Amino acid sequence: HNCMNLSMMSFPNYKGENRVYQSVNLDTYYRACRDAGVECRHAYMYRDPYRILQSTLRRDFNADDLDGIRLYTMELQIIYAQMSYYAEKNLGCFGFLDAVGSKRMEDIDRFGKIFGWTSGFRNLYNKMNNKELLPMTEQEKQEMVPVHLSPFMKSYIE
Repeated sequence: HNCMNLSMMSFPNYKGENRVYQSVNLDTYYRACRDAGVECRHAYMYRDPYRILQSTLRRDFNADDLDGIRLYTMELQIIYAQMSYYAEKNLGCFGFLDAVGSKRMEDIDRFGKIFGWTSGFRNLYNKMNNKELLPMTEQEKQEMVPVHLSPFMKSYIE
């Protein structure tokens, strides 16, 4: 394998009855690092919450909108708690999968440097991320999330 063949790992990564338990567990990750005698760190890559919901609904990851909104709200709370606890190990938050964040060239360069690239990372990034990420329109958001679910969605995105 080379870098062009690797896939992104994200939550949720698989369907199934135990999907809710697929959360990243930084406690286990850092315990394994400590037991192996290696220094580990993490980076967080975020995506627009509406795009997450859209993607997972399209692939039938959730029973319905509310199921997805509630699950991803809980997941973000878990991520927030773990990242707060391990704040000194965080290399950064990167929006490569987000319409705004994907255009931050300084983040792309910083991410490359974190992982040892002295040059060429921006070119590789542009080859791998070759489609423009557009923000979702307000109309698209309203069509996807009915108005009676907006209080739940606001909890998810805030």
